[in-house]
Amino acid sequence: YITGHPLDTYKLIIDNYTSAKLEDFKEQDFFAKHSGKEVSFAAMVIKADHATTKTGKPMGVVTFEDYSTTWVWRLFSEDFTKYEHLFKEGSFVYVKMKIDERFMGKDYTGPKYYNQKPVSLCYLADAYDHLCKSVTLEMSINDVSPASAYLIKEAIEKSQEQAKVPFTIKIFDGKEKYSTAFSNVSLKINAETFISALNLPFDYKIKLK
Repeated sequence: YITGHPLDTYKLIIDNYTSAKLEDFKEQDFFAKHSGKEVSFAAMVIKADHATTKTGKPMGVVTFEDYSTTWVWRLFSEDFTKYEHLFKEGSFVYVKMKIDERFMGKDYTGPKYYNQKPVSLCYLADAYDHLCKSVTLEMSINDVSPASAYLIKEAIEKSQEQAKVPFTIKIFDGKEKYSTAFSNVSLKINAETFISALNLPFDYKIKLK
């Protein structure tokens, strides 16, 4: 990609809400280590094949791509049909799945494998609404000024439409060892709009919960 990866738009979602990259799934013991746990990732759908099993049940073979590599996910029956509408080539999705240890064969005595069962999926464009519960702006006390206060206030005002989540400012001392948080329980913002509108001329961090 000449002008950056398509996932760059969703970097904050990826940094705050994902627990794995696709390259992790290719590690020999990754699924074994995460058996019984939920794993989340964000990726672009680059291919989705619809098929039918020998018993006539629907199935899908979906290929994802992120910054690191590609990965193929095979889904069967309702696990596929429930989210089939999201698996369009070029769509960006957030996926949460649970890793389960299973055994092949009718009597479950065959070889062991690890099933990746979908827990929840959504378009990355909708991820703020589905995942974000609060927004915290972190900045240095050295950058506190009337000018920065105006820019923050302007971004807050632009994000009042469909405001849903609480907003907090955390001020660090010069060494980022101590901090003071400022919040207003009645102040709510639209996370995605605020993040897009905020443009401060110094280093700062945005933390999502």
